[in-house]
Amino acid sequence: MQTWYYSKGGAQMGPVATDELKRLIAHGEVNLHSDLVWTEGMANWQAPAQVEALIASPSAPAGVGTAEPGFNPYAAPITAPENLLAPVGDLGEITPGSMQLEVMDCLRRAVELTKRHFGTLLLIGIVYLVIYFVLGLVEGLVGGTAMERGELPPSLILIKIVNALISIVIGAGLTRAALNVSSGGEASIGDLFGQTGKILSIIGASLLVYLIIAVGFILLIVPGIYLAIRLSFFMTAIVDRNLGPVEALKYSWQITTNNALPIFGLMLLSMLIILAGVIALLVGLVFALPVVTLAYTLAYRFLQYGPNALRDRATAVGAGVV
Repeated sequence: MQTWYYSKGGAQMGPVATDELKRLIAHGEVNLHSDLVWTEGMANWQAPAQVEALIASPSAPAGVGTAEPGFNPYAAPITAPENLLAPVGDLGEITPGSMQLEVMDCLRRAVELTKRHFGTLLLIGIVYLVIYFVLGLVEGLVGGTAMERGELPPSLILIKIVNALISIVIGAGLTRAALNVSSGGEASIGDLFGQTGKILSIIGASLLVYLIIAVGFILLIVPGIYLAIRLSFFMTAIVDRNLGPVEALKYSWQITTNNALPIFGLMLLSMLIILAGVIALLVGLVFALPVVTLAYTLAYRFLQYGPNALRDRATAVGAGVV
């Protein structure tokens, strides 16, 4: 049976059967022009109106799926089609805590994907670092002048706020790129700037996490570390599933069940890999940073879908995954 995924306002949903998707279109729940659909075999997400199999239904009433008043079909979508990865939902989610995270498998897969996509990842990393350098340079110039005068001008406060917001956007964009690669898709520089609509959710979740972790460290250091580990996937969940702040924290807590120790081990190994990159005259960081980033994202996918998430799609399907 053919299954479909559809996207409304940047939120990915599905899978649904062909008849169910046609029903959603017929009732106006999926718009023929402004929403997007994808199924196995399609190279990219498309509007339903562009897919013959979905518009050939005679039962659809006239006028259904036409653009809503004020809709501009030429306006940029909330989430561009190239930022929507091929779904991994067909793997089937595992019961949280039912499998222990395979840390070394995540790292091996991260090395493999880094080699496969090295050129693209390097370019994304360069753009990411250039943006950070420019932000730091502007803040440093304004801040240095202010410190000489012993002042804290409003312009410096504004620059700090803008820098923080831009850092959130490109940080979420980097997560999006890593999710795309980890899920068997492609990454692009555009991924860095495609998550602006999730700023408020990320800020809200970050504040909650900092508050919770602070309480944990006040009680004892170990509880603080434990809480940080269990909540560490909150931003990945927001980018991946378009969750709100509280829902993202709950989801991170859920998928990390019985896996705090392996995740902590992955964090320690990641630190060692980065340290090795620094020791290698900093050149090693060019390879170490994408490996660490992908390993962490692959761990997230493993906790969702088990070991099949670490295989190429064709291999995973051949292994008997529905």
